[in-house]
Amino acid sequence: MVDSLVALIQTLNSLSPLAVIGLLAIIIYRMVYKQPTNRDFHKLTTNDLHELPQMAETLRRIEICMLENFAFIVARLGDERRNRP
Repeated sequence: MVDSLVALIQTLNSLSPLAVIGLLAIIIYRMVYKQPTNRDFHKLTTNDLHELPQMAETLRRIEICMLENFAFIVARLGDERRNRP
């Protein structure tokens, strides 16, 4: 692994700056433009979001339940603080 990295650096060192820039441009092009983004975009556009209202209602119920529990805990803590000598 280290030997191949050293060999790569020595090869890049022997190239001209223009060749290194060209090589980097090719690598960036391959990384950016050859990604399967169309498939991912299609997956996002065909995503079925009809369950969002049901999920929002479930989150509201959870929030209300948590608020009730927190109110109970706060009231209980308040009672304990008042009963301390």
